[in-house]
Amino acid sequence: MPNATDGNPTFSHVPMFHQFEGLVIDANISIVHLKGTLDYFVKSFFGENRKSRIRPYHFQLPNRLFEVDVTCGICLGKGCKLCKAGWLEMGGAGMVHPNVLRSGGIDPNKYTGFAFGWGLNGF
Repeated sequence: MPNATDGNPTFSHVPMFHQFEGLVIDANISIVHLKGTLDYFVKSFFGENRKSRIRPYHFQLPNRLFEVDVTCGICLGKGCKLCKAGWLEMGGAGMVHPNVLRSGGIDPNKYTGFAFGWGLNGF
Protein backbone atom coordinates (compact mmCIF):
# COMPACT_ATOMS: atom_id res chain seq x y z
CA MET A 1 0.00 0.00 0.00
CA PRO A 2 1.42 3.45 -0.86
CA ASN A 3 2.07 5.82 2.00
CA ALA A 4 1.67 9.56 2.57
CA THR A 5 5.41 10.22 2.24
CA ASP A 6 5.48 9.24 -1.45
CA GLY A 7 2.52 11.49 -2.30
CA ASN A 8 0.02 8.66 -2.68
CA PRO A 9 -3.03 8.23 -0.45
CA THR A 10 -3.18 5.62 2.31
CA PHE A 11 -6.14 4.20 4.20
CA SER A 12 -6.05 7.26 6.48
CA HIS A 13 -5.42 9.98 3.85
CA VAL A 14 -8.06 10.95 1.30
CA PRO A 15 -7.99 13.78 -1.28
CA MET A 16 -11.32 15.25 -0.10
CA PHE A 17 -13.11 15.28 3.23
CA HIS A 18 -16.22 16.67 4.90
CA GLN A 19 -15.88 18.94 7.91
CA PHE A 20 -18.23 20.81 10.19
CA GLU A 21 -17.40 23.61 12.57
CA GLY A 22 -18.85 24.96 15.77
CA LEU A 23 -18.48 27.91 18.10
CA VAL A 24 -19.82 28.22 21.65
CA ILE A 25 -19.65 31.49 23.61
CA ASP A 26 -21.25 32.04 27.00
CA ALA A 27 -20.37 32.89 30.59
CA ASN A 28 -17.90 30.48 32.21
CA ILE A 29 -17.33 28.19 29.20
CA SER A 30 -14.27 25.99 29.80
CA ILE A 31 -12.32 23.10 28.33
CA VAL A 32 -14.63 20.80 30.32
CA HIS A 33 -17.54 21.99 28.16
CA LEU A 34 -15.49 21.38 25.02
CA LYS A 35 -14.63 17.81 26.09
CA GLY A 36 -18.26 17.13 27.07
CA THR A 37 -19.45 18.33 23.66
CA LEU A 38 -16.89 16.12 21.94
CA ASP A 39 -17.84 13.06 24.01
CA TYR A 40 -21.55 13.62 23.38
CA PHE A 41 -21.02 14.04 19.64
CA VAL A 42 -18.81 10.96 19.26
CA LYS A 43 -21.23 8.69 21.16
CA SER A 44 -24.27 10.10 19.32
CA PHE A 45 -22.79 10.09 15.82
CA PHE A 46 -20.45 7.08 15.82
CA GLY A 47 -22.03 4.90 18.55
CA GLU A 48 -21.81 4.20 22.27
CA ASN A 49 -18.75 1.97 21.85
CA ARG A 50 -16.57 4.79 20.47
CA LYS A 51 -14.35 7.03 22.61
CA SER A 52 -12.82 10.46 22.12
CA ARG A 53 -9.76 12.24 23.40
CA ILE A 54 -8.08 15.62 23.12
CA ARG A 55 -4.32 16.09 22.87
CA PRO A 56 -2.52 19.40 23.38
CA TYR A 57 -1.25 20.84 20.11
CA HIS A 58 0.09 24.27 19.17
CA PHE A 59 -1.38 26.21 16.28
CA GLN A 60 -0.71 29.93 16.05
CA LEU A 61 -4.23 31.36 16.18
CA PRO A 62 -6.38 29.89 18.99
CA ASN A 63 -5.60 29.79 22.66
CA ARG A 64 -5.00 26.33 24.24
CA LEU A 65 -5.62 24.26 21.10
CA PHE A 66 -6.12 20.51 20.92
CA GLU A 67 -6.05 17.76 18.34
CA VAL A 68 -9.28 15.76 18.58
CA ASP A 69 -9.21 11.97 18.13
CA VAL A 70 -11.82 9.21 18.00
CA THR A 71 -11.25 5.48 18.40
CA CYS A 72 -11.03 3.58 15.14
CA GLY A 73 -14.33 2.18 13.88
CA ILE A 74 -12.67 -0.95 12.54
CA CYS A 75 -10.61 -2.14 15.52
CA LEU A 76 -12.30 -0.06 18.28
CA GLY A 77 -8.98 1.20 19.62
CA LYS A 78 -6.83 -1.93 19.39
CA GLY A 79 -4.75 -0.87 16.37
CA CYS A 80 -5.08 -1.91 12.72
CA LYS A 81 -3.91 -0.95 9.19
CA LEU A 82 -6.22 2.06 9.16
CA CYS A 83 -5.35 3.64 12.50
CA LYS A 84 -2.00 2.08 13.49
CA ALA A 85 -2.50 2.79 17.23
CA GLY A 86 -6.27 2.70 17.78
CA TRP A 87 -7.03 6.39 17.24
CA LEU A 88 -7.94 8.52 14.22
CA GLU A 89 -7.55 12.29 14.15
CA MET A 90 -10.92 13.96 13.73
CA GLY A 91 -9.83 17.62 13.75
CA GLY A 92 -8.92 20.49 16.00
CA ALA A 93 -10.53 22.47 18.79
CA GLY A 94 -9.60 25.11 21.30
CA MET A 95 -10.61 27.98 23.50
CA VAL A 96 -11.43 31.26 21.78
CA HIS A 97 -8.72 33.86 22.36
CA PRO A 98 -9.86 36.95 24.33
CA ASN A 99 -8.74 39.21 21.46
CA VAL A 100 -11.10 37.38 19.10
CA LEU A 101 -13.97 37.99 21.52
CA ARG A 102 -13.03 41.68 21.79
CA SER A 103 -12.96 41.97 17.99
CA GLY A 104 -16.53 40.69 17.94
CA GLY A 105 -17.65 43.21 20.55
CA ILE A 106 -17.82 40.59 23.32
CA ASP A 107 -16.39 41.31 26.77
CA PRO A 108 -13.79 38.56 27.48
CA ASN A 109 -14.04 39.35 31.20
CA LYS A 110 -17.66 38.12 31.13
CA TYR A 111 -17.62 35.53 28.34
CA THR A 112 -15.40 32.69 27.13
CA GLY A 113 -15.86 30.12 24.42
CA PHE A 114 -14.54 27.26 22.38
CA ALA A 115 -14.45 26.47 18.68
CA PHE A 116 -13.89 23.30 16.67
CA GLY A 117 -13.54 21.93 13.16
CA TRP A 118 -14.10 18.19 12.86
CA GLY A 119 -13.94 15.91 9.84
CA LEU A 120 -16.25 12.93 9.38
CA ASN A 121 -14.51 10.75 6.81
CA GLY A 122 -12.85 7.43 7.51
CA PHE A 123 -14.25 6.66 10.93
